[in-house]
Amino acid sequence: MAIYFTILVIMRNLNVYIEKLSQKQKRVIGNIAALFGDVLIIFYFSKIIDKFVTKNLVFMQLKLMGYQNPTLSQSDFLQFKALVTSNAKLLLVGIIMFHGIIYICGCLDKKWAISYVKRYAIAGVVLSAIEFAFYLKSGLGLNPFTLMTMILYGVSYLTLKAYNTENRKQRRTEKG
Repeated sequence: MAIYFTILVIMRNLNVYIEKLSQKQKRVIGNIAALFGDVLIIFYFSKIIDKFVTKNLVFMQLKLMGYQNPTLSQSDFLQFKALVTSNAKLLLVGIIMFHGIIYICGCLDKKWAISYVKRYAIAGVVLSAIEFAFYLKSGLGLNPFTLMTMILYGVSYLTLKAYNTENRKQRRTEKG
């Protein structure tokens, strides 16, 4: 419960700071915070991916591919593990490149990119909060990567939300 109130206080103080930023600063900070969140996730996954590729996982995959009672030598398993790990890392690099283009477009004031990043950031906050709660509930302690990811995506969402709110106000003033 104390964490909830701490987060509320941080968000209130952050909103006060965000209101003082220019529109360009809000746009750029929102996109850069999301980029850093992505980089942090990729760094975290690249460090833990080896722990997830186990012999049981490989055997399950081989059974799904139609092999009955598959057997693997240690060297075959290590090669398969290296293949899976390198493919996962390549996929993560592809995601960061794709998002990098979107973040650049967001910084250049493309409305579709800002909308995408804002929605992506709120999804990142929610998923990070779920993972954070899982870590706390399972007794694994605080995961600093998840906490930082939640904060970065939260900053991204709040700054882009403030950016969009200010844009709507400016458009209404111009019309009225």
